[in-house]
Amino acid sequence: MDINVTGLFTPGGDEDRDIVYLTVTNGANTYNWQWYMPLNTGMDVGSYITSQTAYIEADVTAKEAAFSTVYAADNTTDPNTIICPTIPDYYALRRAAYPPIANQVGALLSPNATPSLTDLQSQIAQVKATYPKPSWMTTNS
Repeated sequence: MDINVTGLFTPGGDEDRDIVYLTVTNGANTYNWQWYMPLNTGMDVGSYITSQTAYIEADVTAKEAAFSTVYAADNTTDPNTIICPTIPDYYALRRAAYPPIANQVGALLSPNATPSLTDLQSQIAQVKATYPKPSWMTTNS
């Protein structure tokens, strides 16, 4: 697989990561891809993407496999609807759905806070269940 950086975008707002634009070539197929890069990694974009190569390859491979499964049953499906980057990813979706940070801190600091720490832990677990980390990622939730 060949991965090349083609651009970088800093979204601003609530997003705390840059979006790196890539071309990913796997065999005869070339895809326009995007990958999130946390701010302040201390790495240049090329080095960061090199450190993420295994994850990018796993993402592309998983989506190609998903497409092959769908295409076997329906040869009219556009591959670009399945073999594409996931934007927003689970991280952005989780961040938007988590309880407000003020509630989280309040529950940690006060045993009588509303909502309670137990309630917040339950809410966070539900968000993680709703937006699971992709199976090809090996780090912990």
